[in-house]
Amino acid sequence: MRQLFPDNTFPTDKTPLEFVCEEKSPVKGGPRVRATLVEVGGRTTTPAMKEWAVLGFYELAAFAVMRGKCCAPGSGLELPESPRDCDSMQSALEGIVAAAQPDVPQQTVDSALDTYAKAVKCVVRNKMSKLFGEYSPPGGGEATTFRRVLARARGEDPAAPRK
Repeated sequence: MRQLFPDNTFPTDKTPLEFVCEEKSPVKGGPRVRATLVEVGGRTTTPAMKEWAVLGFYELAAFAVMRGKCCAPGSGLELPESPRDCDSMQSALEGIVAAAQPDVPQQTVDSALDTYAKAVKCVVRNKMSKLFGEYSPPGGGEATTFRRVLARARGEDPAAPRK
């Protein structure tokens, strides 16, 4: 899991995120990862803490990618039902997990991110945010920050320009 975070996130060889493969709910797991990063960082504000502090709804996506990259195949996610007129958050997150593979074309990655953004906006528009973690409506920086997480998951340099 270390590769999914900025360098020097974890001060020891131990990565205290064993719970990620046991927790199927991104709504519960995402905030738990954020809390773990704060605990591990101690009195220092680390780049990982800064990233996870701004992810908002994309914290769900980051957690889903962690599970997809590091846990047994087919272990799945558990999410609340999306509002009837919205695309499924479950399907949108599964698309992002699939897009986190190294050889997936950038167009597929962008499409998965667009699908997720639409699902999130629909949840917010339907005032159903509480079911998905009560995050604030996305303001723009969340997706950009998540792209760095996704780049690391894909084995890319998050600072490199997009192809």
